[in-house]
Amino acid sequence: MSKKNKGIFAKIKSAYVECHEDCEVPYPIVEFIKKDNIPMVVIGQRYSHYYRIVPLEEAADDDKILAGLSPRDVQNLSMYTLFLELQRRYELDTVEYHQSDEKYFNFKDKKTDSFIQLTTEGILNNPDIFNKIKDGDQFKVGFLCGDKNKSEDKSKGRESNNKKMH
Repeated sequence: MSKKNKGIFAKIKSAYVECHEDCEVPYPIVEFIKKDNIPMVVIGQRYSHYYRIVPLEEAADDDKILAGLSPRDVQNLSMYTLFLELQRRYELDTVEYHQSDEKYFNFKDKKTDSFIQLTTEGILNNPDIFNKIKDGDQFKVGFLCGDKNKSEDKSKGRESNNKKMH
């Protein structure tokens, strides 16, 4: 046999092993869904019409469920869990300007479908919230918050210059 044939046989064997691993698992993942804003996993039973719907966190933490899944399903489950954790949670709804020169930002919390109202200081003091704002909205909020800080720095600079002159 030539080296070329050994390569083909090795590829066929690895494809068979991979297919066999996927076909021998008792519980394949059918799909990922959201029910009442809670991520869920639909897990089927091979060669049966039975399935069960499990919350994503429970499926990722339960060793019995993970043992019944194929390596590919475990990988998909962990990647989907990571994707949900990294997904932006807050979306800018409105910006309110008040006479006191204060800005109020209204954010929609996509996880709980509620609204949060924060001032500029509230956002600057909460980097955790700022990091979970949608990218385009993050730019707008950063621009408006930076605009306020820039004007405060200028006024402090003017005060110190006036003190130096007198």
